[in-house]
Amino acid sequence: MLQWNSLSRSPDLDSFIKASYQKQILIFKHSTRCSISSMVRSRVEAQWPSNTFWTPILVDVIANRQISNVIADIFGVQHESPQLLMIENGQCSHHASHFDIDLTRIQTFSGQNNY
Repeated sequence: MLQWNSLSRSPDLDSFIKASYQKQILIFKHSTRCSISSMVRSRVEAQWPSNTFWTPILVDVIANRQISNVIADIFGVQHESPQLLMIENGQCSHHASHFDIDLTRIQTFSGQNNY
């Protein structure tokens, strides 16, 4: 079962970015007020492989808009919600939003063969 790591503070983001040199992280920006975001989050959770090299990070963009904006600035990716960013070696190597978020597609960008 997928266990999200919550992200709400800049120091935690710095730690996750440093960790991305060892293991890819997937940051999911989620709006608790958006039915599309809820549906996409459910799909991500259902598609999440039991054995993966990814670390799952969840940002509640309603409660933590400031950290969501920091993520957009650091990685040069316009904020959207829902949105998924793959971070590896301190860089955003892939991002998708709304219905383009699909772990089976993202797997091809990550080199993971978990399916």
